[in-house]
Amino acid sequence: MFFKRLEIFGFKSFADKTVMNFGPGVTAIVGPNGCGKSNVFDAIRWVLGEQSVKELRGSAMEDVIFNGTEKKPSLGFAEVSLTFSNESRALPVDYNEVTVTRRLFRSGESEYLLNKTTVRLKDIAELFMGTGIGAEAYSLVQQGKVDLVVSAKPEDRRIILDEASGITKYKSKRKEALNKLRDTENNLLRINDIIVEVKRQIASLERQANKARRYREEFEKLKDLEVQYAGMELNEFSEQSQRLRQHIAEMKDRENQEIEALKELNELLGHETSFMEELDEKISEMTGQAIKVEGQVDLHQRQIEFNEERIENALSQQKRIAEHKGQIRERCRLQEEKLEELRVSLSQSEHVIEGKTGQLEEKRSSLNTIVEGIATARLNIRDEEEKILTITANQVQVRNRLTEVMKEVQGSLARKRRLEIENVKVAQEKEVVDHRYADICQKTQTAKQTIQDLRGQRETQVTQLKALQREMDALKQCIDDLEKKKLFLKSQKEFIEKLRVQYQDIPDPIVSGRFVTTTSPSQHHTGIIGKVREVVPLQGERLAQMQAYLGEQGDQCFEIICETKFIELDPQHISVKIDELSQDISDRMVTKSHLENDIRGLSDLVEQLEEKIQEQEKVLSIFEAQKDDVIKETDKLNDELDLVKLELEEVTGMLSSLKKSEEELTINLDSLSQELAFCQVRIQEGQKLVADNSQQREETTILIAQIESEIRSEQEKRNSYSENLKLYQETLEGSIKEIEQLDQEEAEEQLKHQQFEQEIVSLLAKIEDVKKQKSSLQNVLRDYEKQKDEVVSRINSVRANISSNNSDLEEIRSLVHQDQFNDQEISFHIKEIKDRLQQAYRIDFDEYVRQRNEQVPAGAEVPEASAPKELPDIDELKETINRLRKRCDAFGSVNLVAIEEFEELKQRFEFLTSQQSDLISAKHSCSKRSSRLTAKHGKCLWIRLPR
Repeated sequence: MFFKRLEIFGFKSFADKTVMNFGPGVTAIVGPNGCGKSNVFDAIRWVLGEQSVKELRGSAMEDVIFNGTEKKPSLGFAEVSLTFSNESRALPVDYNEVTVTRRLFRSGESEYLLNKTTVRLKDIAELFMGTGIGAEAYSLVQQGKVDLVVSAKPEDRRIILDEASGITKYKSKRKEALNKLRDTENNLLRINDIIVEVKRQIASLERQANKARRYREEFEKLKDLEVQYAGMELNEFSEQSQRLRQHIAEMKDRENQEIEALKELNELLGHETSFMEELDEKISEMTGQAIKVEGQVDLHQRQIEFNEERIENALSQQKRIAEHKGQIRERCRLQEEKLEELRVSLSQSEHVIEGKTGQLEEKRSSLNTIVEGIATARLNIRDEEEKILTITANQVQVRNRLTEVMKEVQGSLARKRRLEIENVKVAQEKEVVDHRYADICQKTQTAKQTIQDLRGQRETQVTQLKALQREMDALKQCIDDLEKKKLFLKSQKEFIEKLRVQYQDIPDPIVSGRFVTTTSPSQHHTGIIGKVREVVPLQGERLAQMQAYLGEQGDQCFEIICETKFIELDPQHISVKIDELSQDISDRMVTKSHLENDIRGLSDLVEQLEEKIQEQEKVLSIFEAQKDDVIKETDKLNDELDLVKLELEEVTGMLSSLKKSEEELTINLDSLSQELAFCQVRIQEGQKLVADNSQQREETTILIAQIESEIRSEQEKRNSYSENLKLYQETLEGSIKEIEQLDQEEAEEQLKHQQFEQEIVSLLAKIEDVKKQKSSLQNVLRDYEKQKDEVVSRINSVRANISSNNSDLEEIRSLVHQDQFNDQEISFHIKEIKDRLQQAYRIDFDEYVRQRNEQVPAGAEVPEASAPKELPDIDELKETINRLRKRCDAFGSVNLVAIEEFEELKQRFEFLTSQQSDLISAKHSCSKRSSRLTAKHGKCLWIRLPR
């Protein structure tokens, strides 16, 4: 076997596909540094399964893929194929050529192929195991590591020698077989522990499952009767609901009839109302026209009166104008005299104003000084007022707090009285509970004594049973040991027979020698098997001594260092031992059968005692539960007593602290009142100062005001003189113009007087025409009002009929509403029954009825709801249901899952038992395989090394 061809693509520096063919002999690859010679070696190691990135001179396995250059892009995977010539069949494959391929993708996925067939890395390693070829084999030595073979540790050198001798494959398989044997033994131990635990659980679960089955039967009976009772109730409610709905339908028909009649009356009322509205509109229109005619008459009358008044006004106006012209002429004369007087008074007023202005400046200076003093005093008063506000707020807070404290004191006193009453009440309840507790303790002690006696009997039986089980375990262990010895002897016999067949005709010479050991072989040991560890040539004096000792002459003599073991080489003797062991095993199996019968009898007796104990424990558990309830009640009462005492102590402490707080608050309130009085005194002093300064300020202000008033008065006089002077001048000019205007107005008034007399004559003629029109409108209006009275009487009659129909309709609707309410109550009762079935038994009653109806055969009568054809007495049925409920409650806590758990645990026990048998068989198989591989390993070592 040799390398025949190496194909590289995408591995390290081999971007293009490269094929190297190797022939028999030596092939050398030469080239400069860095050309990729070492990459060829790395490719061979890599394709044979090298997993160390460091050995491939990289940091990650993806580094072996070509990463690209400036001219060539990177590749997505690397592939190396190595072809071996297998004409000598050195590899256990029926091919003349064997090609091993390895691919690696950048995504991290990799695959191995053997002759283009996907395989595992383990398959390739086993294929080359023992051939000297492999990623870690001695046939591939990296550059610079040739001396490592010489300087390696003994363990590493031994690996190389094992590979060279061809036993690596057998050692690997033997190690795998031993690992499997160890794992099988561990699994066997674990499964034995599980079987023991499952066996212990089965008895308890079986009792729970039997109880659950009995409970389920009673529960199913109760459920069927509950469903039957619910069906009867639902049928009764359904009939009531049907009757109510029929009555509602009749009432609805009557309601529709009343609505139709009411609709006709409303239509008639609408027609009459619309006709009356038309009459009202016509009456309103006629009334409006009459009012309009009357208004025209009044308007013409008022216009005549107005014209007469205007005529009188025009005459009086002419007279007034004449008088006014005389007055204006007299006034012009007086105004000219007044103008001269005003010019003299204006000059005198100017001199008075200058003297008053000097006095005003002096008074203002003294007023500023007084104002500053008042501002300072008010600032002090404001500070004191702020202090008073702060003190008042504090007083309010202290008073509020004092009020709260006093309320808390009253509340604490009331709470203390209540707690004292509650303390007496709880103490009395505790005495009653203590008497109950003593009675239950006596009953519990009696039950415990009974259980203790039964347990003593059970312990006696269990002790006997354990003794038998220990005897059984010892017997089983002895049988297993005998089976192992028997199996070992059979394996040894098979091995010796094969060894004799394989090696008795070997032409190799028999080597004579001496074997020195510190352990003597037994009488039945007639052979030796061993493994050569080292061969040392003897020289010099030792060679002569050994030749003299052996009595032989020769050029060479060797010292063989080996590991050996004494064995029995006579198969007949081993067969006798196997027969003896078989007979011994058979005898012990008979003993085992007797022991099993005794164990079963004791187990039944123990189970009977266990059932009695459980019955007593059930009674005891009831007493214990009652006892626990009493203890809980006692604890609760003790807690209440402790709590009441604690609250009493807390209330007492709170009362003392509240009284102390009350005293402190009273003292604080007194101090605040004193400080408030001091502030009020200071405010009064400041207010007195402000009052004095204010009086001075007011006096000065009054003087200033008087002076200013006098100045203003003089200024007003001056201004008045100036204005009057100007006014008289303007008035004089206006009077002259007014005389001219009065002449013009007198002429216009005479013209108006003539026009007003003509309009009065025209208006009198129009008034006569309007009075005739008003008389005709009043006749039409009387006809319309007579028709309106007739329509009103008809409308009142229709409204009376509508009111009667409405009362009848309301009565019908009230009856319908009451029936609907009763129907709703029935629906609630039906829903309540269905919800009770859903909550108690998880039964959807409608679905239950539907399924029962589907189960009725074709042509058969479908039962109503779920009630049977022959209805039982409902009281008797109710009594039966109550009795079944009490029986179900008497079961106490029931584990309904125990039935399924028991079946699952039983199946698991059977499965574990079968697995135990399989593991025992697998253990024997692994033991045989290990023995065979040990024999092959020894055979290979015996054959290969001497050659």
